[in-house]
Amino acid sequence: MKILKYIAFSILGLIGLLLIVSFFLPTKTHVERSIDINANSKHIYNLVNNFKAWKQWSPWHKKDTNSIYTYADIYEGNGASFSWKSKHPDVGNGTMKIVSSVPNEKVEIELTLNDFGGSRADFNMKETEGIVHLTWNFDSDTKDLPFYWVPISKLFGLLMDGMLGPDYEAGLKSIKEIAESKTDLEIGGFEAEVRNTSPLFYIALRNQLKEEEIGPKLGENYAFLLDLIKQLSAKQTGAPFTINYAAKGKVYDMATCLGVESEITVTPPVIAGKIEAGKQLVIKYYGPYEKIGPLYGEGFKYLIENNLKAAGAPMEFYFTDPMLEKDNSKWLTELVFPIKD
Repeated sequence: MKILKYIAFSILGLIGLLLIVSFFLPTKTHVERSIDINANSKHIYNLVNNFKAWKQWSPWHKKDTNSIYTYADIYEGNGASFSWKSKHPDVGNGTMKIVSSVPNEKVEIELTLNDFGGSRADFNMKETEGIVHLTWNFDSDTKDLPFYWVPISKLFGLLMDGMLGPDYEAGLKSIKEIAESKTDLEIGGFEAEVRNTSPLFYIALRNQLKEEEIGPKLGENYAFLLDLIKQLSAKQTGAPFTINYAAKGKVYDMATCLGVESEITVTPPVIAGKIEAGKQLVIKYYGPYEKIGPLYGEGFKYLIENNLKAAGAPMEFYFTDPMLEKDNSKWLTELVFPIKD
């Protein structure tokens, strides 16, 4: 019985000692890692400013490929956010939100890890003579925590550099490898890239449409497909898009498509399809839909000049909701040409 009391008093004494020590520890934690990258700062900025691009380089995405990621409607730039859930002890649960974003210069992120708020994870870019010095910071402050978490948080702060630093180094190394492999490509006056993509399941309605029928019909089709997805208890993924098979005069053979999380069974006239993983030429067009036509010629010209062969019909992915953004010069449409490896 005495030994139990001794153990209990020892534990209480140790806890008391830790509480006393924690009182003198700093309230703020700072972790910082940097790397020099021989690439255009816009490539680096695009990798960290778009949460869906994180899966290309994030060390935590690689640690647990079974993590569940949920993206908000906005996942790029100011206001973008996403959350994740993982059973992996080094990944856990959390949310991120971009609170400030300056193109090609910095991205400031508000971070919550396992319900512990009050953290920041910021990226800063400084370009000098073609070399970008990229710094990734982590900062937290116990002043935003409930008082009973403060001692533990302070003690963890002492270990944070050793825990987080290696992951930051791995992430920066991946960003460097990806950014340095990119080339500055412009087609028709718009930014373009050759991209490796994952498989995409979709459902669609295919129509032969005159030019003046396209807008109203696409709106009608998307409403129908969204309702069908809800009825089937399926989950939509990604931006709405069209597959543009052919054009004869002013009549267009095209499919109105919505991505879905997994393969589902449908009945005619609805079509279920899959875009296979592979390479795509992507042109990032900003402007009204009716003026995208000339870019098709520019895209096919690029394929011919670079000995690339098409692997399917071109597609248009619509990332801007015209109901929310009235300025059509800001409407982003990705014109996509699947190409053979």
